[in-house]
Amino acid sequence: MQEKRTKSRWIPVIVVMAFIFIHSALPADLSREESGWILEKLTALLHLTGDPEILIFFVRKAAHFLEYLALGLCLGRAVDRPLYAWLLGTGYAATDEWHQYFVPGRSCELRDIGIDAIGMLAGVLLIVLIRQRKKKRRDRTVRA
Repeated sequence: MQEKRTKSRWIPVIVVMAFIFIHSALPADLSREESGWILEKLTALLHLTGDPEILIFFVRKAAHFLEYLALGLCLGRAVDRPLYAWLLGTGYAATDEWHQYFVPGRSCELRDIGIDAIGMLAGVLLIVLIRQRKKKRRDRTVRA
């Protein structure tokens, strides 16, 4: 039973990693088109104004953060040690940026690895906080 539960914790990790890989494999024009579509929806929803180039830059960097926040949540759940989860995810971010270097029109940027690492850290820390709250609740229930 424990082994099955452990294996099932890795499925979301693989799904998020595949999502990141697929989006990193998009050539620059398709990636920019996707970002433009998201910006269009956010602009309508939030009534954003400003230079579209600056806004698209923030959309793209927010996407990095959010993708790796999701990966951090999944890895934080799958790996017992938060540092290992963070290192594994940050290592994946580095290899993903390297992968982008070979995609037409894309680049490999250290800044993006940093943003990814911060997103990973946020996700892993959220899992740590959730686990601590659950443990406190269990401890209170046992004492009561």
